[in-house]
Amino acid sequence: MIDYTTTEIPIQSISLHDKWCLHHMLRLPANNTLSESIRTYGILRPLIVIKQRDTVFELLCGRQRYQVWKNDLHKDRIVCHVLQPPLQTISLLRLIFEDQRLSGLLSAVEKAQFSALCQELLTPEELSKLFELLKLGNLGYLQRITRLLTLERPILDALHAGRLSDKVGFELITMSAEDRFQLYTLFDKLSLNNNKQRRLISYMRTLCSREKSTMSDYLQKNYGELTRAAAVENAPQVGLNLLNDLQRRCMPMSSRAEKEFQDQVSQLKLPATCSVEHSPAFEKDSVTLSISFENLTDLSQKAPDLIKLIK
Repeated sequence: MIDYTTTEIPIQSISLHDKWCLHHMLRLPANNTLSESIRTYGILRPLIVIKQRDTVFELLCGRQRYQVWKNDLHKDRIVCHVLQPPLQTISLLRLIFEDQRLSGLLSAVEKAQFSALCQELLTPEELSKLFELLKLGNLGYLQRITRLLTLERPILDALHAGRLSDKVGFELITMSAEDRFQLYTLFDKLSLNNNKQRRLISYMRTLCSREKSTMSDYLQKNYGELTRAAAVENAPQVGLNLLNDLQRRCMPMSSRAEKEFQDQVSQLKLPATCSVEHSPAFEKDSVTLSISFENLTDLSQKAPDLIKLIK
């Protein structure tokens, strides 16, 4: 249990430092939900501050609440949980984590910033103990995730917002800044989800390795109009077309086989209720014919004739 007192203090007596903040490297949009909640109900979760002197307090948790109270509502006093020194660093870090977790699951960037802060302030033994207490899981992963903080701010913003996954973030770290930003811009422009982002990266690695080209040069050479466009109409379809084209370039033999297969199927002039599929990657010669029926009664009526044909 960490002891504190709860009281109102002058808002001007609170000093803000990036040291404890898990978001100082981000450009956070206005939190309208939080603002509306505070306007309606007041501050339900008081700020957490550390008393430095009689009239000086250092903000530990609650920067967004502080900003809404001061900048939107123009209040001059605010309710806070006040911590009195001396304080154990590990206790402060636990408070930061728990306060942030009350707002929801930590984003990849928040985890990275928290991990970096812990590595800076704690010994390896303390670090291991804290991560075990907080049930944060794999220590190696949390130490590795701090590398995400080397990414550019727009990419960090996308990671924090969930538009990029940490796995895609790790892929981007290995690239040059030019390649990284070119791909990120394409992800954003085409609204690609995580799976499609990873497919695009995989195709690009294959093609650029084959042609001994950088990703940015390859995209400019083959998809210059798309990369230069400020915006794209029907982005989902354009994104799908791009992935299909990259796949065709990666596996030209497979693409040719697919086209030949589809041409042969179309020549059969099957009704719209029928579809034909080949085996995965054409590993076998067998094909599968699928027929849809209006309902089970329809199937029951047509089944005898179908069975005769199959026998």
